[in-house]
Amino acid sequence: PLDDREMQQVLRAAIGYSFASDDYALERLRARFSAKMSDGVFASAFDVVTAPIDSHGSAFREVARSIAGLNTLNRFLEDYRSTFSSQALSPVTPGA
Repeated sequence: PLDDREMQQVLRAAIGYSFASDDYALERLRARFSAKMSDGVFASAFDVVTAPIDSHGSAFREVARSIAGLNTLNRFLEDYRSTFSSQALSPVTPGA
């Protein structure tokens, strides 16, 4: 089984192949990962982005937008944790 990060990587690859109009790569990706993606939270997104390119429409754009937003949020959280996890917090003084 794939974890969430691996599923996101598969979706990003599918979106890239779709933007490149690479039907052959999309077919290979779908054949290789459809069983692994069918049990995850991204199953319907995978179906949308690996569908034949001619059938893409607003559903594809919505999935691509949400994946991009999720990646941006994850990067922000990783940066935030790395920046602030090493800094000690100063004590709060009441009335200060």
